[in-house]
Amino acid sequence: MQERSVFAVQPHRPLLQRLAVIVAAILAGLLACAALLVTLGGPVSSALAAPASGPVIYPGGTGCTTTLQACINGTAAGSTIQVQAGTYITNGLTLSKAISLTGVSSATVILKPLGAQRVLTVTGAAVNSSVIISGLTFAGGHAVGSDCPAGCGGAILITATARPLLSHVTISNSQADYAGGGVYADITSQLVLSSVAVLSNTAGAGAGGGAFAWSLATINGGVFQNNRCTGADCLGGGLVSFGNMTLNGGLFQDNQCTGAGCQGGGVYDAGGELDAINSQFLSNTSNGDGGGANGLGVVNVNGGLFQDNKCVGAGCRGAGLFSAFPFQRLTAINTRFLGNISLGDGGGANIIGDNALVTLAGDLFQNNQCTAEFCAGGGLFDGHDLTATNSDFLSNTSNGNGGGALVDGNATLTGGSFLGNTSNDAGGGLDAVGNLTATNTQFVSNTSILPGGGASAGNVALSGSLFQNNHCTGNTFPFVCSGGGLRALNLTATNSQFLGNSSIGGGGGAFSQFGIVTLTEDVFQNNQCTGAKCQGGGLFAENNLGVTNTLFVANIAQQGAGLYQGGGSGRLVNDLFAANQASLHGDAVFLASPGAVSLLFTTIASPTVGGGSAVYVTTGTVGITDTLIASYTVGLETAGGNVREAYNLFSGVGSPYSGTVTIGGHSHLTGPANFVNPAAGDYHLIFGSAAIGAGVDTGVNFDIDGDPRPLAHGFDIGYDEVNLLFLPVIQRAGCAVSLVAVKC
Repeated sequence: MQERSVFAVQPHRPLLQRLAVIVAAILAGLLACAALLVTLGGPVSSALAAPASGPVIYPGGTGCTTTLQACINGTAAGSTIQVQAGTYITNGLTLSKAISLTGVSSATVILKPLGAQRVLTVTGAAVNSSVIISGLTFAGGHAVGSDCPAGCGGAILITATARPLLSHVTISNSQADYAGGGVYADITSQLVLSSVAVLSNTAGAGAGGGAFAWSLATINGGVFQNNRCTGADCLGGGLVSFGNMTLNGGLFQDNQCTGAGCQGGGVYDAGGELDAINSQFLSNTSNGDGGGANGLGVVNVNGGLFQDNKCVGAGCRGAGLFSAFPFQRLTAINTRFLGNISLGDGGGANIIGDNALVTLAGDLFQNNQCTAEFCAGGGLFDGHDLTATNSDFLSNTSNGNGGGALVDGNATLTGGSFLGNTSNDAGGGLDAVGNLTATNTQFVSNTSILPGGGASAGNVALSGSLFQNNHCTGNTFPFVCSGGGLRALNLTATNSQFLGNSSIGGGGGAFSQFGIVTLTEDVFQNNQCTGAKCQGGGLFAENNLGVTNTLFVANIAQQGAGLYQGGGSGRLVNDLFAANQASLHGDAVFLASPGAVSLLFTTIASPTVGGGSAVYVTTGTVGITDTLIASYTVGLETAGGNVREAYNLFSGVGSPYSGTVTIGGHSHLTGPANFVNPAAGDYHLIFGSAAIGAGVDTGVNFDIDGDPRPLAHGFDIGYDEVNLLFLPVIQRAGCAVSLVAVKC
């Protein structure tokens, strides 16, 4: 039986090698020109006007009646030049001293270059963080050249340790033949933008269609829109940083990285740390990985939105967000990944690395998809371990494993849900290659072709979780699916429910392959398997089994409608099997285990007389004690094995035994069960039942409700020990009660 496509879950080390080559090539080209950039930082010789108490007006102020460059040259450091409304054609401006350059409004003050040159070069250590460039539009620049400095910074070049603040500026319709179509900040400088609009700029062979920062990039608000990076192996349609990048409330929309192998349609962070707070990535496109954003370092996202991003090249990954690094970390808080589409793994997000760790809190992955054959993780592809709290995966789709998410390691879930996801391989909601721990998590209406309609994982531990209306549908031999709700190796479940799930093969509710199953206070109801000779409508267990205080109700299969055990040993205590239906053998339980199996204080019943056998045994050693079987044609049917029974009640059973059964003393072959209301699914005992006080001590000191065993009247047969506190309920119904009878 194929469990998952190997093509979908293998680590992607060749990608890391390719990224290293791409980044190294770009670094080599950019570093080669770093020395040239530094030389641009010399002072401009001019007679300087003294700093004014107010701004120097251009045009019109002292020394500011001709060109803007002449105004800059003639104004003293520490001053502010205020540019009046108008469109100014310049011969390439240079700012090399501590003069703030402002316009009355970026909508009305437009600076354009004369011919093919950039609009502004900002250079030198004198231009520190106190220098503000604001209220201006820089448009139509063209940095001509195959490398830096000539081909970098189509509108603005920031170099030679200059670190101005650009605020409320528009940078538009500019072009750099190499890098930084709108603005370029070199390795000794920093890029700091506040409420800046970077619009419709283009970079060619290098990186950063909108903006490029060699080191620190801090973006506060603003918008990057319709920028392009067009060269092969280009990086970052909107923004590129090779150092730490901090985004606060920005919008990255309709940016494109279109060259072959180009990565990071909206944003590309080549190293360091990417921190994005309340930032939006909408409708960006890359040819390679990361349609919305691509980061090679630690990525922290808080309050973000990744929506309708795409990566369109063969094998591209992470349409919303992609991050690859040997020790990658992603932390996402209250972030939404909506409607992103990739060809390769991770429609919403893809985080890969040998020790990648993804931490989610309050996030939403919805309507994301990966579309190539064998792609994995429609919503999320996590290359190692996942910890998710109150995060939801809704209506995501993959052509391979993990419709909602693929985790190539261990998954720890608290709260949250996987709803309506679809996989064309294993794990409709979730496919975890390692272990799954889920607490109060819901898997509802997910679908897979291969095992695990709701989820597929290795060792699984559930607490308070729900698997409902999940389906696995594959029916092409030898790939008949199993585990409509869940497919696991070892399974431990407490207070969890499997409701209305279905599979073609074994385990309509849950399928445990090879491992150990331990169930406590769980419910398997209305599950079914539908294929030929399918086994385990509620649960299929292939090895050791321990089931306590668990309900199997109205499940359907051909063999073992409630439970099928195919190996190991088993112990069932205080369980209820009610209204289960098998078309072949074992309405309640089918035991094909070669080991030792015991049924203690279990109730097996039907609201009407079942047409088959309640318990069917083919092999192994089976002991049945203190068990109530009611309303079946045959109670115990054996086709092999060594079966013994004692202290049981057969109520309304046509033939208590079929086949060879060792009959012990003290069993009751007739007598009323006297259930509270079988038609309503209540199989607790009321007084007058032949089960009351007819059992024996087998070391079980509690019943299905936690009531002690025995009470004053002795051990009761079945999953319920009659509690004297129940008497007032019957008496209020007009019933006369004694310890031996009830009359209503």
